[in-house]
Amino acid sequence: MKSRYIRRWNANDDERWWLKVVEPDSGKVVGAACWAVERPKPDRPYKAEAVWYPEGSVERAFAERFINGLYGFIQKRVTRPHLDLLSIIVDPAYRRHGIGRMMIRWGTAKADELGIETAISSLPFAREAYAKCGFGMIEVILPDVNVPNPSERWKELQAEDLHGYLMWRPVGRDFIQGQDKAPWT
Repeated sequence: MKSRYIRRWNANDDERWWLKVVEPDSGKVVGAACWAVERPKPDRPYKAEAVWYPEGSVERAFAERFINGLYGFIQKRVTRPHLDLLSIIVDPAYRRHGIGRMMIRWGTAKADELGIETAISSLPFAREAYAKCGFGMIEVILPDVNVPNPSERWKELQAEDLHGYLMWRPVGRDFIQGQDKAPWT
């Protein structure tokens, strides 16, 4: 599994971009993001693997069900090619310094250059940051994480705030509340 991700990282993929932000004095990586052109295949269900958790663990099963629910929801709605933010992280000591905004703005500029819209999923804590970068909240996503006879750990994970948001930005400009509607709504 790890080797597959390393191959993907090293691949010459002209529709996937890895960004990193380096603190100039120390050379420390303080932020990273991955953007990719998504070409939805509605007939092929999204299948995530939460390889950061041990195989067979409750956490892994829960994460996979959650992620597949989020992306499955989006895949049903956003059927045209679009740019998606697959991953973004900023070192906690460097948050609120514009690093995340810079990486998000890089992606929206890339989408504009490619002439495609941008559609991403957001968790509640990041929604406002995406809105400040020109995205509009189109729909609330409530992934189904119910299973028969859940373990106590599963119930703990279920108790978290699990709703997400489908965020969208049209080609060439920021979302305008009350004016813009995603083409699939």
